[in-house]
Amino acid sequence: MKALKVLSAAAVAAVLTLSAGIAVSAATDSGAAPLTQNETAIVPVEELQVRAEVESADCYEGEPFSISMQASGGGSSYMYSCSVSDSSGKTVYTTQSADSRLTLTLNEGTYTVSVEVTDDLQQSASDKVQVTVKKREPLEDAGTNLSKTVINAGDKVTVNASFTGGKDPYTYQYSYINKSTGSRSCTSFISENTYTYTMPKAPGYYTFYVTAKDALGQMKKVSMDAAVVQKTGAELSLTGSSINKTTVSPGGTVAASAAAAGGTAPYKYLFSYKGPDGKWVNTDADYITMKSKSISLPKVSGKYTVRIAVKDHAGKYAEKLFNVEIPAFSISDSQISASSVDVNKPLTLTTKINNNVGSVKYHYSYHYEGKAWIYTSDYISSDTFQFKFSTPGTVYVRVGAKDSLGTYKEKQFKIIVKLPVPMDVSSSTVTGTLVPVGKNIRINSIVSNANGDVKYHYSYHAEGKPWIYLGDYTTASVKNFCFKWQNVYYIRVGVKDASGQYKEKQFRVCVYSNSVKKTVSSTTMQYGANWKSGSVLSLKSGSVVNPIKTYGKWILVRYNNRTGYVYNLAFGGTRNYSSISTSTLPTIADDIIFARGKSVYSLYHYVNSMGYVSAHNSTLENLCVYILRYRRGACYHRAALLYYLLDRAGYEVVRVSDGIDRYTGGDPHNWCIIKTSQGWRHIDPTPIIGVRPIYLETDARVSTLFSWDRKKYPKCN
Repeated sequence: MKALKVLSAAAVAAVLTLSAGIAVSAATDSGAAPLTQNETAIVPVEELQVRAEVESADCYEGEPFSISMQASGGGSSYMYSCSVSDSSGKTVYTTQSADSRLTLTLNEGTYTVSVEVTDDLQQSASDKVQVTVKKREPLEDAGTNLSKTVINAGDKVTVNASFTGGKDPYTYQYSYINKSTGSRSCTSFISENTYTYTMPKAPGYYTFYVTAKDALGQMKKVSMDAAVVQKTGAELSLTGSSINKTTVSPGGTVAASAAAAGGTAPYKYLFSYKGPDGKWVNTDADYITMKSKSISLPKVSGKYTVRIAVKDHAGKYAEKLFNVEIPAFSISDSQISASSVDVNKPLTLTTKINNNVGSVKYHYSYHYEGKAWIYTSDYISSDTFQFKFSTPGTVYVRVGAKDSLGTYKEKQFKIIVKLPVPMDVSSSTVTGTLVPVGKNIRINSIVSNANGDVKYHYSYHAEGKPWIYLGDYTTASVKNFCFKWQNVYYIRVGVKDASGQYKEKQFRVCVYSNSVKKTVSSTTMQYGANWKSGSVLSLKSGSVVNPIKTYGKWILVRYNNRTGYVYNLAFGGTRNYSSISTSTLPTIADDIIFARGKSVYSLYHYVNSMGYVSAHNSTLENLCVYILRYRRGACYHRAALLYYLLDRAGYEVVRVSDGIDRYTGGDPHNWCIIKTSQGWRHIDPTPIIGVRPIYLETDARVSTLFSWDRKKYPKCN
């Protein structure tokens, strides 16, 4: 139905111009007068209409499509409102626009698109259209293939691509990889659905790939396997194959490396092992192209066989076997920090495990020899343990170890626990014990068994003088001394450690000067200031010595870099015997030994030559004084003086003081028995008329003349 509208003359003219596309006059064709500017006219308008249409033949999920909205009639401008609802009536999209074209992207399903248009005359019209949105078929392989799957080395092979689904047009990418070496080839995306390769001359197993990409960017990849083969003419072998180790920890691995040759390449490999149970275990379900493999072995110790097998493209087979051992769980390399230790000193047992499975637990125990074992605790995780023993003795310490499989091993050690050795400085040294005046004497202090830091202090004294201390304790283990006067000096180092132990060592040093003495008679240098000490060496008359110090009637001297004591009469002088007494007897005896010599015979002859007189027995000293004063005496005097002289000369001698002289009819008799290199022997300084001298005689000879209590005296055999 047409609408009516009251228009001005100008508006009517404009409408006519727009509607007809030509300019018209406001006058009617009836010849009536034209409308003035202010006059109006009534013009009929076409009814407002709208038509909605889907522009695409097919609509696909996720892809944009358009709906056109064609309005006609009505006023001069339109506004479009649009709503989209799914099959359940739920509105999923609304919009309002002056654009007569609507672009939508929807999921799969059936939708109703409702369109309403309004013009500037406030008229409206509507329309509906149904849209079915489909899912596009995925891009799929439709028979992509190789022209051949067994290719001679260096020959050509063609890849034929065939795909369906997706959205045209398609492009293709072609590639391959050598599964044995990892080498590859790849093209960019091209439009051709075939591609021809010239294969390498090296044989191998290859995987070919074709990747198709549609207009929407969807991609589909297809793989195909083929072999590039080469017949060698030689027998198939694994001569160069190897494994990296022949001894493996439980649960460890062996790296096997295959090196095939001969037959028809390429090759495939199978890696396996056989354990103590005799059953082969493969690392993979089938043969593989990889030339190497890490083979995991069980956690059970024993002898194993590792096998590398190869199969060529023609189906030929070869293998190579290797022996591998998994040693048993062991702690035999465990160690103890010491086999001997002081009481209360720590002793560490360190357990070294080999070929264990999983974690290991330890328990430690000990026992003293002859006693029961004492366990320190239950199983613990520490592989070290510290023992400390407070009582000396022989101790056995033991570690027991158990791994996760429950395998148990133990090791035992024998330890001597002893009382601690005290600190010692006995190894300390001095640079010299016989030095000239003014020469440095160095003490080098060597300390053993000290606890902690050691400190030293030094002191010295001249013989017969008080000690002089050289400062407090110091860390210096070396000290120099220098003396300006001849004398005998004692130098000392005192050592103290951190625990308070104190030890010292003393050195006797003889310091001599350039002053000299010359002997006037032959004599000996004695080790000590007496005739008993033994002779250092003999001195001839006129020997030049350096005197060091005087000790009564003895002088300490240096001669040929040796020291010794020389009797003072050797340098001249006489002794006055006018007042012999028991107090001067030692000096008189030493004078006699110096004058007569130290030999047994010379002293025996000296006494034997004395005159004889009858007398009664008395004390040893009185008998000696009498015979020396009067130069005569009975057997008592003679035996006493000989014993006294021999004893001071250093001999081992006894005096028979209760013997009987059977030769003279049973009178008491005295003589001596002396120890010689041939044994004990009788020596009698009293002459017997008509009988040869009794000098170093045996019991058999003397028993014909004398009798004595043989139980009291040494046997002279």
